[in-house]
Amino acid sequence: MNQRVTETPRIKSVFVLFCLMLLLTGCQTKMAARQAQHDLKTLAETSEPIFEHDHVALLHCGNLADHQKIKDAITQTQRAVDMWFGDTPRQYTSRLLIFSPDEPLGKRLVNEMRSTSHVAGNTEARTHTILISGYPSQDSFWTTLRHELTHDAMLRHYDNPDLLPPFWITEGMAAVFEVPAFADGKPDINPGRLTRLKKICDENKFDFDPLITRRSNTRSSADDYAQAWGLTFFLMRQNSAGMRHYLASSQTQSADQSEHDKLFNSSFARESSRENLFKQLKRWCELQNMP
Repeated sequence: MNQRVTETPRIKSVFVLFCLMLLLTGCQTKMAARQAQHDLKTLAETSEPIFEHDHVALLHCGNLADHQKIKDAITQTQRAVDMWFGDTPRQYTSRLLIFSPDEPLGKRLVNEMRSTSHVAGNTEARTHTILISGYPSQDSFWTTLRHELTHDAMLRHYDNPDLLPPFWITEGMAAVFEVPAFADGKPDINPGRLTRLKKICDENKFDFDPLITRRSNTRSSADDYAQAWGLTFFLMRQNSAGMRHYLASSQTQSADQSEHDKLFNSSFARESSRENLFKQLKRWCELQNMP
């Protein structure tokens, strides 16, 4: 009995110390996040452009990536996206900052995006800022760069980021153009996304319906990104007229996701049900040979 009485204060003190450590860690995390935001803001606002190409200014390149290759990626993605929308994009200069994962801001971006490959990217729609981290020797660095440049190119066709279409098309198109398109804008196969999609197909885990109205800025799994790629790629190749109609009409839709649901049906499932469309996509996936 006496032993329990004497240990109780010690147990309480350990618990209090543990809580203080958690609180301190949380404060340090918030302080680090604020410092990173301050450092990024300072870098973006004070850096002289290394180059400006097709309305994208490279403000920082800490990983020594080939500048001409970066310019080519900018041109390829903008041209492909603009071909599908068919209207004139808004003209403003986006800011591109490329980090090595060894730099503090590059390392933080990798950690925040929970990347296991040391490659990460993010496009801040309201400030027109594109952030990339990775080593240029990695193929995934260049696919990530094109992915984020596609987001930037798409944003130019909408007056407000809140009016962007749902996840399946914003992330699907970004995944499609991770691989350079043909000269006419026709998409080419993305081997990495196809591999993942075929695995989903083999395991009979297709679930496209939730993607149709999921908001564009929703965090999702790798399987969801693969399915968004598959749906977008399939419709671009099999129903290009429907895709152009969807993209043109999406620019006048409200933020109400139910309107996008109706627009999807009117663009792609007018002659058959959505269920049949997804069955056709699954069959298409089964027939694809790996590149």
